[in-house]
Amino acid sequence: MASLLWQKRRRVAEDLRVEDIAADPRPGMTAPCSIAFSADRKHVGYLLSKPGSRDQVLVVNEIDAEGHLSAVRPFVQHDFEHSAEESLSLEERMRRERTRSWGQGVTSYAWGARTSVALLQVNGSVFLQRGLGGELLKVLDCEDTSYARGPILDPKLSPDETQLAFVRGAEVFVLRIAPSVTTDVTTSETAAPTNVTTSETA
Repeated sequence: MASLLWQKRRRVAEDLRVEDIAADPRPGMTAPCSIAFSADRKHVGYLLSKPGSRDQVLVVNEIDAEGHLSAVRPFVQHDFEHSAEESLSLEERMRRERTRSWGQGVTSYAWGARTSVALLQVNGSVFLQRGLGGELLKVLDCEDTSYARGPILDPKLSPDETQLAFVRGAEVFVLRIAPSVTTDVTTSETAAPTNVTTSETA
């Protein structure tokens, strides 16, 4: 048994080259990840890296009434500009190291609790899209430091999908994201979030 294990380890060592270890993206880091069903059970989504790249995109398979899956297709059609790691703040780079987040592009996403609305974090900013082929909205701009500084952390949709809670600068904020206050991805203005950490309570 020990001899068999030794032979197996030796074979792996011989097959694994220094060039493989130093490759970017790293070996094993391009597999689909963050697989999740939408609340309405019409889609199964996951993050997938582009060939030979760490840039991740959100893709989905549609699920028909009989449970069959469609061909994979991008959930978001917008082509995001690449943000180099050098442009990230030291705090954001350290956060990614702690969470072992090596991917770029769409770094995280979450389905809403009721429909096929998807919340995505891309290059530090937060976007919202209601359904496959829906309008992509930027709800939080990481460049906007008028209310707080630092990376936008842990964004979460409310159960009714009308509010967004997140952490920034060690404070908790809540932003109403009804259609009247969300903005299109082509604009940079966003509604001011409410700091609930320092808000007075009855």
